Amino acid sequence: VKERIMYTTQRILLLLFGGIGDVLLFTPALEALAKEFPKVPIDAVVRNDNGERVLKYNPYINDIIVYGKNNVNRISERFRLLRRIKKEKHITSITICVDFDYKTGLLALLSGATKRIGPNIRRHGIFYNVKVPIPSHQHFIFRNYELVKRAGVIQPLNETMRFYLDREERLFAQKFFESHGLATEDIVVGIHPGGSPWRIARRWPRDKYIEVINLLIKKGSLKVILMGGPDERETVDEILEKSPGVIPANAPMTLGQFAALIERCTLFLCNDGGPTQVAAAIGTPTITIVGPTDPRAFAPIGKQHTVVKTHLPCSPCIDCYDYNSDGCEEQTCMKSITVSQVMEVISEKLKEISTGTHSKVF
Repeated sequence: VKERIMYTTQRILLLLFGGIGDVLLFTPALEALAKEFPKVPIDAVVRNDNGERVLKYNPYINDIIVYGKNNVNRISERFRLLRRIKKEKHITSITICVDFDYKTGLLALLSGATKRIGPNIRRHGIFYNVKVPIPSHQHFIFRNYELVKRAGVIQPLNETMRFYLDREERLFAQKFFESHGLATEDIVVGIHPGGSPWRIARRWPRDKYIEVINLLIKKGSLKVILMGGPDERETVDEILEKSPGVIPANAPMTLGQFAALIERCTLFLCNDGGPTQVAAAIGTPTITIVGPTDPRAFAPIGKQHTVVKTHLPCSPCIDCYDYNSDGCEEQTCMKSITVSQVMEVISEKLKEISTGTHSKVF
């Protein structure tokens, strides 16, 4: 018999210190957790403002604590966070730690929570009194569900990630489309060629993105929006220079505005990382170019999402349980993916969308 949470005295604290994609990958488990215990407040600690925005309008979250509002490396900041957690009486509750970082595990331990649930990966399990074994290639959505099941969840899992938008963010996207002459019925391919600056090995070469964009523009029957933030400035600038006709969406914008733009796209093409998870969570079909990472653990779930990769004996080489792990400098796996491979998948996806085989999820 599964142990049940006492509704009257308990709270649930989630430690979600990962990036945008990591937080989104927890949203299916969050939904199951909240539906199982509808009267229990669920709070979350996130690493930065992006993590806060991912959960901001999520109806299953009670409160969001941003760990990185100040300098996260200062001891005083960590004690401030710990004091707040204890003030909210999480010491009488369940803490579910999603990450596999020693600092996160230590925070769970010091919180004093009566039940500390976390992944039993390498030596990180020492911080938890409920250790959850994680298969090496298990998708993170199912891994996260295993964590909440240890809290007593028996609700079925809805595998769909969720990113909730507000009216102003959708209005921003609407005005952007109108200002560039884009109609609702237009076929619009959104492309994000970048990624985290510390994950360069995950990026498909920009010259290949340029070739794909130019081929799409030559079709004349669709529009291409190029997206990118400060970390992709060099890449975006070069593509804009060599791809006349592409619509730039590289001005400063919030994560919510970025997601709203993707929502209006017919299809979204990008490297493995947070943007592909945002697109999937917003309901837009995706094509994700994958090299050193393992799509079995991270790729968006559903027939409307496609992964493009080459099967090399050395790939995947990035250890998804080691934040310091990265691919090789040669980027052999990414460079081996051809423009023709990507174009073929784009054509197939657009055909499926036009015939209604694979359309937007919600």
